[in-house]
Amino acid sequence: MNDFLFGLTIALSVGPVALMIAHYGMRAGTATGVRAALGVAAADGCYAVVAFTIGALLAGTLASYLSVFRMVGAFVLLAMGARMLWQALHDRRRALDGSVPTPPADRPFMSMFFVTLANPLTILLFYGYATAAVGAHRHWLLGAAYVFAGSLAGQLVFAFGGSAIGRFVKSQRWLAASHVVAALVVLGYGVAGLMRA
Repeated sequence: MNDFLFGLTIALSVGPVALMIAHYGMRAGTATGVRAALGVAAADGCYAVVAFTIGALLAGTLASYLSVFRMVGAFVLLAMGARMLWQALHDRRRALDGSVPTPPADRPFMSMFFVTLANPLTILLFYGYATAAVGAHRHWLLGAAYVFAGSLAGQLVFAFGGSAIGRFVKSQRWLAASHVVAALVVLGYGVAGLMRA
């Protein structure tokens, strides 16, 4: 049960990943938001497998390369934020012209899977969890499954929330403006990550 709650806690921490899931749901609908949420939960599950199997061995190595992970994570967030901003500005132009923006045709599962793997917040959380999980008496696969389930439950909140906002807000101009704001926030997280690295 602690593993499920850990996964849920990770998911419900509102950060760039949660914002991107909501963005997918808002722009392309529930199914796309759910695929993005599955990508994040799968990455969290992979981190959990590592934490429960060889986490104790990797803890020292992770600590010594933490600044590198932060730098990589910041660049990934900057790239995703720039991509989101380009799409948002393109949508805004189309909304001002009176045409309906087309939903993104990219792969939400893979995009969010790799963004989560490179997210410095996730790396830091699992670094701490790896050291705490050493003495726990459970099968590693069961623990990872609970983390995955908890993470997915939390990520789905953002996917369904973003999708609901996309259906509720009928003005294409307001939606396009919200996409620009979301992209700027993700870029801000990336800049902040670079400054801390």
